[in-house]
Order: sequence, then C-alpha cells, then structure tokens
Amino acid sequence: MISDPVARYSIAEQWATVIKLAAHDAFQRMTPGGVLINYGPPPGGYYNLPLILAYCVLDEFLTAAIGEGVFSAPAAAMLGRKMHASLPNVTWLDFGGVDLGREKRNDVAHKGLLLDRDECRRIVALVGQELAGWGLVSQAV
Repeated sequence: MISDPVARYSIAEQWATVIKLAAHDAFQRMTPGGVLINYGPPPGGYYNLPLILAYCVLDEFLTAAIGEGVFSAPAAAMLGRKMHASLPNVTWLDFGGVDLGREKRNDVAHKGLLLDRDECRRIVALVGQELAGWGLVSQAV
C-alpha cells in the first residue's frame, strides 16, 4: 500500500510498542539483590495509552498514503477525515469498527472517559488487523 521504507519501518516499530504496552498484565521488577517484586496488574486506565497510540500509528499510515498519492486529503486533516477520504482507495477489513473505535479514542483523549482493559484491547486489535491486512505489520496484537 505504501512503499516508503522509512515510513513502513516507523509504522512497524511504533506498532511493536503498542503491542508491548497492550500485552502487560502485570508489572515486575528485579531488585539488585535478585528479589523479584510483583506489582500486580497495571492501573485501570493504563490500557487507554496503547489505544491512543494505536490510532497514532493508523494516522501515520494514512498520512504516508496521502503523501504517496494513494488517496487525496489534506495531510493535516483530522484522523476521521483521512479515514473517510481513504475509503475509495484503501481496502478496510472493518472500517465501521475502527471508526467507532476512533470515536471512543476521541472520548478518551478529549473528554477523559476511560475505557476498560478488554475494550481497549479489542479496539487495538481492530487497528492491528487493518495494519496487518495492508502488509505493514506481521502481528496484529
């Protein structure tokens, strides 16, 4: 879909971070004396971070696709506008689900409404499936 190797690498690298953050079920730390301290599960709002970052990765892909002429939209347009503008030229597996996730992401980012872990992971997986479907990442989640 996009051919710029720098953009492709950046997207894959950022997605690896999203996967790593979304996968945490417990935090542990090894002390210098070799004692393992288990801090338990992350705080409830923690999983909203990889949710927001997943949509940053999606936005980066769409901006790169605009730059390569895959579809037309202002590069500085908001994510939703880019997503809708891409529809005629970009094949989506579940546009409606990803767009609904974008609205929920906006509620997190702009209204401070936090989603639970399972909902965040479900939405992140939707974005990952799109990125994998476009051949940008090998692991959706």
